[in-house]
Amino acid sequence: MPAQPSKPNTIPLIEAKERVAHALYADDWIDHLKQREEWVLKHYRRYLPQHLRPQPKLTGDRIYVYRGWEISATLAPSLREELFHALDRQEWMIEQYEKVEQWFDDRGFDSEANKIDRDRFESAFAKSFPNAAPKVNSAKVWITVDIKNMKAEGELPEGIRITTLAKALEKRMAAAVKAGHISHRVTWQHIKNELPSWGLWPLSKIK
Repeated sequence: MPAQPSKPNTIPLIEAKERVAHALYADDWIDHLKQREEWVLKHYRRYLPQHLRPQPKLTGDRIYVYRGWEISATLAPSLREELFHALDRQEWMIEQYEKVEQWFDDRGFDSEANKIDRDRFESAFAKSFPNAAPKVNSAKVWITVDIKNMKAEGELPEGIRITTLAKALEKRMAAAVKAGHISHRVTWQHIKNELPSWGLWPLSKIK
C-alpha cells in the first residue's frame, strides 16, 4: 500500500497574527475596544470631510473638531474626555492592526489565506522576535486565538450558548496544556465570565 502523503505543517493565519501582535505590543495590544468605548463612539460622533481634519480645537460655541470627528461642545467635559480617549484608543488599535498586517506583507505571506506554512512563519517570527516566549502564558490570548480559529473553521454552531462554548473551550484548553502549547488552564466558569469583557461574546463581535 503506497504511503499517504504527509499533511502540510501549517498554522492558522489568525493564530500567527495574534502571536505577532503580542510580540510587537505585549500588554499594549488592543484586540478590540471596550463595550463602553464602542457605545460612546456610536452615540457622540459623526464623520467630517477630509479637509476638516485640524488638530483638536474649538470651532464655535457648539462644535469641537477632533481628528475629523465633529463633537458637540455642549457635552459635559468628562464625557468629552472619555470620547477623546476612545477615539485615541480606536486610532491606535487601527494602527496596530496595520502594523501587524505589514509584518506579514513584508515577509511575503498571503494575507488572504486561512493558513500559512508553520515552519516558514516560525523562522520569520524567531528572527524578528528572538526573545519572545515560545509558550503562551495568558489564558486570554490562547482563548482569543482558539475561538477565532473555531469561528473561521465553522466549528461554532449557530445559536450556541455561552455556557456550552465556555465548557468546550475549557476542554480544548486542557488538551493544549497537555500538549505543551499553554502553561495553564482556567475553569469554564471563569471563561464564561470573561468572554464579554474580552470582546468574544456575543460571537458577532469577533472580527
